[in-house]
Amino acid sequence: MKTMRSAGWLTTLFLFGTLIPAASPHPLSPSRAVVEIHVSTTGRDTWPGTSTEPVASLERARDLIRAMKAKGDLPPGGVRVLVEAGHYHLRQTFDLGPQDDGAAAAPIVYEAAPGAEVELSGGVSLKDFQPVTDPGVLSRLAPEAKGHVVQADLAPQGIADPGQLHRRGYNLPMVPSGVELYFNNRPMPLARWPNVGYATIASVVGGPKDRTFTVADQSHMSRWSQEEDLWTYGYWCWDWADSDEAVETVNLAAHSLTLKAPGHVYGLKAGQRFYVFNALCELDAPGEWYVDRKRGRLYFWPPSPITPGSVGMANLETLIHAHGASHVTFNRLGMSGTRGTAVVIEDADQNIVSNCAIREVGNLAVLVKGDDSGVAGCTIWDAGDGGISLVGGDRQTLEPANLYADGNTLHDYNRWGRTYRPGIRIEGVGNRARKNLIFNAPHNAIWFAGNDHMIEENDIHDVCEETQDSGAIYTGRDWSARGTVIRHNFLHDIQGVGAYGARGVYLDDQASGIEVSGNLFYRVPHSVFVGGGRDNVVENNLFVDCLVPVTLDSRGLSDQKRDVENPDSGLRTALAKVPYRQGPYRKYKGLATTLEDNPGAPKGDRVVRNVFWKGNGLDIWQTARPYVEVEGNMQDAGASFRWPDRLLRGPSSPKDFELKADGPAAAMGFEPIPLGRIGPGTPSD
Repeated sequence: MKTMRSAGWLTTLFLFGTLIPAASPHPLSPSRAVVEIHVSTTGRDTWPGTSTEPVASLERARDLIRAMKAKGDLPPGGVRVLVEAGHYHLRQTFDLGPQDDGAAAAPIVYEAAPGAEVELSGGVSLKDFQPVTDPGVLSRLAPEAKGHVVQADLAPQGIADPGQLHRRGYNLPMVPSGVELYFNNRPMPLARWPNVGYATIASVVGGPKDRTFTVADQSHMSRWSQEEDLWTYGYWCWDWADSDEAVETVNLAAHSLTLKAPGHVYGLKAGQRFYVFNALCELDAPGEWYVDRKRGRLYFWPPSPITPGSVGMANLETLIHAHGASHVTFNRLGMSGTRGTAVVIEDADQNIVSNCAIREVGNLAVLVKGDDSGVAGCTIWDAGDGGISLVGGDRQTLEPANLYADGNTLHDYNRWGRTYRPGIRIEGVGNRARKNLIFNAPHNAIWFAGNDHMIEENDIHDVCEETQDSGAIYTGRDWSARGTVIRHNFLHDIQGVGAYGARGVYLDDQASGIEVSGNLFYRVPHSVFVGGGRDNVVENNLFVDCLVPVTLDSRGLSDQKRDVENPDSGLRTALAKVPYRQGPYRKYKGLATTLEDNPGAPKGDRVVRNVFWKGNGLDIWQTARPYVEVEGNMQDAGASFRWPDRLLRGPSSPKDFELKADGPAAAMGFEPIPLGRIGPGTPSD
């Protein structure tokens, strides 16, 4: 086990009830009158919602607030909906609209009562499991599964529609999953082969865009021809682009599978990884499950004895949807059991999801579209796609949205879409990700696009674990998406797979105008990668035990030259979508003259005043050097650590990397990094 990963300060899993504290932007003022409405599992919706006569549902609490507003203004201090301890099974999405607005001085707050543990669930607890007796089903089960697999009918238990499987993954829209099974609050694997890891494409039949391939290990293929809805998942061509693909035919004679059209966007390549899933015949290990959608019947091999409440299935698509409702907060609530995104906030401002525990969701934990809203102090895990998505701001005017993801802990996401479904996604203008802890994921921690974002004081480790040519913090392919600052983050133990591995900060394919400053990189073999862009700054960073701290190439003069020069390329069309020559875009140095000023050259890039301890130093392409400023960087001698013995033993905190105030790095002008402010729960400015 890696030293840093095992340290308690870094990887504590904050279960509900021990959440990270975060300040709400909507505190209820004790000096102003606040109305309280109580919700309880023992309440009745015919009651008035007092502490002694609580209502039974969030919907009834919402309707009581609507009635208040219909009679006049909100109470001066707003409304506080106190949800008493218990498990609340939501049979429909809790919807809020413009009529459910609070106000700046009178917000609406839905939160757990003091000391209460509350779970809002869109899932169904399953029971009535029976032995499998159908001869046809038994004949399809693997010998080792017989006697272990049990079955349950879904419709009588409230799941009328188990849903369908869909194509998901790279370059595909995010769609809700079908049903998913959980045992003791952990997601169980849909029956698959191989049970762990991947099989390998032996060869591709026809050209690379063909949809037929042969299987290297053919030991299980004879079973698959009986399956009615067989699916595959794979990194079909590149180890950064995945997808689920349905199987059209199984050819036993040719030892091949043909995928349904259209197939993966990049086609197939021999040697790439895949697995087969949604196959009853592959239900051969504890934890695996399968749903016969025609019969509405679940088959499951429980990993331990089933007890009341131990088996659950996601059913509701979304738990909370706030569309046009402003000044609303959801605080200290547990949320689980959705096929889609747990919380969707759209077209509103001053909304927050704070101190919540969100797990067992099919897509995202929280999607926020609007202004001055965010997610703070939440713990998010077991998400099917990513964690938090922030979308807001006007790229024509560069008006910021001021959305934020602050002080959250996100881990073990990307169960379904495993690439480009990051822990935190930032789009638009003027948004931020700050003081988050992100770990255990196959691909990105933070992905961003657009302008003027702030990514700071985050602690990121053990991400990009299943992909190569990937980045923990990633952006790319847009000359105009400038102004983002990546500073004072701690990135460590990020390896990736394959020959290219993963990068800590990856400014891919002409990404330009980004500042990477004051960050600490530890055991990140390829720490910062600048892929041909312009006006990027890599400054005042500390790299410890990193093989290649900074790579800067000139791909726009070589392998990407065609895209740079082609007027119909993605780079050129992205530039044309914004007024990059005028208005607020004039603040970006060199942007207006990009196309006239040798656009493929990495002009204006600066790599200055960085400190490297161990590793091989800078990797600046020779063809890039005429355009790049590289100065004031210090190798090894600059790493005069204040506590070198702590590094030798194995560091346990970012502060262990502090440099001496009177050391050679300080003498050359290296500015101290605020290591004590990194991660959730640390002091702010």
